Amino acid sequence: MNTTLRRPSFFLSAMTRKAWILVLLAALLGSIYIYYFTDWLSAPTIQILKLDRPVPYGRTTPASLPVTFTLEDRYRLTEIKVVSVDALATNKDAAPLWHLISKSSSPPIKGFAYGQPIRGMQSPSDKARPQPLKPGVTYRLYVKAGRAHGELDFQTKPASANN
Repeated sequence: MNTTLRRPSFFLSAMTRKAWILVLLAALLGSIYIYYFTDWLSAPTIQILKLDRPVPYGRTTPASLPVTFTLEDRYRLTEIKVVSVDALATNKDAAPLWHLISKSSSPPIKGFAYGQPIRGMQSPSDKARPQPLKPGVTYRLYVKAGRAHGELDFQTKPASANN
């Protein structure tokens, strides 16, 4: 006498089909929720604040006040780049006025000044130096820290505005 319990094949296939439909429906709804209501798939944004004030470092030209940038948190920056917005309008790959990349692990920082050397970061070219900024010209700052990134359009103030 055979004592193995056998289920009818139609019962097994119907339950499997229903279970798979429910699993797929749950996965679809979960994916839609993640895409529209979370930021898991997008890179974090770095908030940047620009300040024009006299500081002993970062001054590249007497025509404008030095510019400092403050980040909302401490970041291990991997790239900093400043480009003229006018140059970007005509050339998508415009040459940067100041460009630093992390060659090693840079320490976490909360702010920096234009042209300031940053420990752990260096220019891609040994001969590249920060170019002077001109008052009234719009520039764009790009900052990257791993997946996180941020950008800010800014202008410098004339040095005479400090007097």
